[in-house]
Amino acid sequence: LLVVADGMGGHNSGEVASDLATQTILQFAQKMLGGARQMVPEGADPRLSVRGRQLEHFIKGANTMIYEKGRAFPKDAGMGTTVVAVLADAQSMTVAHVGDSRAYLFRQGQLQALTSDHSLTGDQVRRGLISVEDASRSNLQNILTRALGAEKEVLVDVSDHPLLAGDTVLLASDGLMKMVDDDAVARTMEREPSSQRAVDSLIAQARAAG
Repeated sequence: LLVVADGMGGHNSGEVASDLATQTILQFAQKMLGGARQMVPEGADPRLSVRGRQLEHFIKGANTMIYEKGRAFPKDAGMGTTVVAVLADAQSMTVAHVGDSRAYLFRQGQLQALTSDHSLTGDQVRRGLISVEDASRSNLQNILTRALGAEKEVLVDVSDHPLLAGDTVLLASDGLMKMVDDDAVARTMEREPSSQRAVDSLIAQARAAG
C-alpha cells in the first residue's frame, strides 16, 4: 500500500486533513488486507476489481472522517486534502485518486502519468479547451474540482495496471510536478540507482525551483 496526501486549508488544518487521510486509509487496510480471506466492501461498484473496491472504500472512509471533523471543529472547517493511493503486488497494481496528486509509472526510460488531475485546468485540458502546456502556466491550476473532506460524498477515480520487472511507481503531490517537469523526473529516475536517492534528488530539485 502506497499513499500520498497533500492537505489544504487555513493554519494547520491542511496538515490535519492529510494526516487523517493517510491514517484512516492505513487503518482500513490493516483491517481488510492480508488475512486468510479476501474482504470486499459491501455496496461497492461491481465493475471495479476487488482491489479497486477496497481502495475506493478506504478513500471514501477517509473522506467521511475529514468531512465530519471539519463540521465538528470550527478551526478545521473547510479543510481538505488530495490523495493518491496504490495497492500493488509483483504482477499488477490498482491506483485510486482524488485531487491533483499524481501516480506515474516509469518503464524502460519512459514516464507515464496514470492519473488525471481533478482541477479546473485539468478539466479544461480533458475538454480540449487548453493545452497541457497552457495548463502548466495557468494561474488557475491550484483550483481543485475534487478533494477529500469538501463534500459528504466523493467520487474516486480507480484504475488497474499491469506491472513488469524493472517498473518503478512514483506518487507525488503538485509540489513536485509543478516545479520539476516530466523529462527531468524521468532523467532523475533513470540516473539514480535507488528509490530513496531518486526521491531525495527530486525533492531537492523541487525546492531549488521554488
